[in-house]
Amino acid sequence: MFEEIKKNIKDIHSPHEKVAQHQLISGNNSNPESKWFCIDIEYVKQRNNKGEKSYGRFDIIAISKDNPHRVALIELKYNESSFGGDSGILKHTENYIAFIENDEYENHLRDEIVSIVNSLRNLKEDLCPSISDASELAEDPEFYFITLGNDIGKARESMHKYVFKDIAGASKNNVQEVCGINITEPNEKNFLPRFLFSDNKFDDIKIADIIESELYSRGL
Repeated sequence: MFEEIKKNIKDIHSPHEKVAQHQLISGNNSNPESKWFCIDIEYVKQRNNKGEKSYGRFDIIAISKDNPHRVALIELKYNESSFGGDSGILKHTENYIAFIENDEYENHLRDEIVSIVNSLRNLKEDLCPSISDASELAEDPEFYFITLGNDIGKARESMHKYVFKDIAGASKNNVQEVCGINITEPNEKNFLPRFLFSDNKFDDIKIADIIESELYSRGL
């Protein structure tokens, strides 16, 4: 299965990240003890026409198995080299903030999650929780940055440079400078992501619960 995943990877820019993504989801969804179930990858909001803007782009969407079901919107990073650039921490933060400001969760995503879950249940994904309507989902989603494949201390230190402005070596494209907020504490944009770090490598992911695993080091 692992070799087949590698052969089918189309995104040559970050092949390790794509393999890690599949390994992480497979380990979680095959584990009946996990408190979460991953329902979608590479999510992009459905649009009614080409001119409609799409503010929701997430690597992984997971829901908790307990009702009311928490919703985790996850951006996966494989090592610190992925923190900058056009798909880095700043760009994803701007996307998340736009998603919040346009109330995309309430207006679109909750109903889409119900539809996705029902489709998975029809495909006999028995570990996927059953949801009848959007009222069974949490009122607000949770946001996560998960970093794999790197020494945890180095990854955390590098992450600081893309989140904070008043530290040595801070990137000019750091979130605090560009967006004007500290995303590690309550802020006016209502964006407070959670940071999870693990040194698990793409070809040996031992994480069997995508959010609750004890293999994570948590927070900045």
